[in-house]
Amino acid sequence: MEKREELNRMIRYAQRLMKTKDDGILGDVTKVLIEKSIYKNPLINKQFNSLQKLIALIQFTALAKGIESGKIDGLIGSQTRFAFEQLIYLEKHSKLPPTWRAEDQVLGKTDSESNRHNPHGFPTYQNIENVYGEPASNLKTVQVPFELRLAWDKSVKVQKITCHKKVAPSLIGVLEDVLEHYGYDRLKELGIDLYGGCFNHRKMRGGKKLSTHSWGAAIDLHPELNQLRWNHKRALFAKKEYEFLLESFAAEGWVSLGVEKDYDWMHFQAVKL
Repeated sequence: MEKREELNRMIRYAQRLMKTKDDGILGDVTKVLIEKSIYKNPLINKQFNSLQKLIALIQFTALAKGIESGKIDGLIGSQTRFAFEQLIYLEKHSKLPPTWRAEDQVLGKTDSESNRHNPHGFPTYQNIENVYGEPASNLKTVQVPFELRLAWDKSVKVQKITCHKKVAPSLIGVLEDVLEHYGYDRLKELGIDLYGGCFNHRKMRGGKKLSTHSWGAAIDLHPELNQLRWNHKRALFAKKEYEFLLESFAAEGWVSLGVEKDYDWMHFQAVKL
């Protein structure tokens, strides 16, 4: 139901962009208007189906308004969801929303008990370049111990991921432990194999600083049911079945923003708070 409502909101927004009736139905009139809207746009793939073209139009609109939307691929991933909410706020208030994250909490001004365990010497954000180097440097592509599915296009199988070379052994070790504990069928049933990305040079969603993904020092899993602003009452990873997953990352010194901050439960980072 949530996914259907999400699509309905996106269709209605695109219809308002195209100045037609916003009924949330991707009918013939809307499809014709989409084609007209993207006809001369070189960034939107004309081979997309109608829904993909509509999503791509929203992604392009966000990009044109200075909002990070990620790749214009016609797919609904976590970055597209974030960009869409920014657009809705902009439409309503004629300005972008203020930064909602308390960035001092993300960038190393807390000292929670669980964050002190640091067997691999992971840096805080303030010290990140001293340890990991420049963003997008010192990266390594590694084979994962079980096949992942791309979260926003489950037909795409992921067998290798790119991360920082200093976190690669630890990350692979976590995934190996998770596979041994759950078994492939069970972890797939739980959606732990739904991959939301690792290296991605971008800013924090809802913040102004670079994301830890920019160093390949973070991984997102099952983003659709662990959305950025969801707390433990909604996020899937807050449920008991996922305790071993959270404990496995914690044992290696990785930080779960869900556990630490009760938002962004999809996100695990090899950067201390």
